[in-house]
Amino acid sequence: MENKSKTIAIAAVSTALNVAFFSAAVFIGFLSATFSLLCVFATILPFAAGFKRAGWLCFAASAALISVITGIVNALPFIFIFGGFSAFLGFACSVNINRILFWIIVAVWINAVTAVLYFAFYNAFFAGTRLADAHYALITLIACLGGAVYTVAVRICFSYLKTLVEKYYLKR
Repeated sequence: MENKSKTIAIAAVSTALNVAFFSAAVFIGFLSATFSLLCVFATILPFAAGFKRAGWLCFAASAALISVITGIVNALPFIFIFGGFSAFLGFACSVNINRILFWIIVAVWINAVTAVLYFAFYNAFFAGTRLADAHYALITLIACLGGAVYTVAVRICFSYLKTLVEKYYLKR
């Protein structure tokens, strides 16, 4: 019974932090990068504690609540990157997935998100701007390099957060 209460507590804290941080990121523009990165810690928290199912449920609940609070367009960065991608990275770190398979999935995810965002929002936001002249391949290359750095950083944060959770929370 104690394990279920710890799972529920971690899940509730993770969901609340995700909703609070990403809502703050949307409504407080000059701190949006800081709050968005804090969402990464909140998203991988259940995975670092070893609660995989709770981690995915927290992501789903957070995405739904954030979509309602901020609107679906404002919630897309959380759904695609700060929540969804981070949840996958937390899950992959917690189950020790094969490194080659891991990097293949990361590359596919980054390219899929880049393609969706590029082609879906190209005419709506970038038509007539300098970014409209940029080539899709260059944008994809930059996204892949940024995604690789982001992936390594999240894996380092996961190992640090796992150590903290094991030391201060799960040993009680």
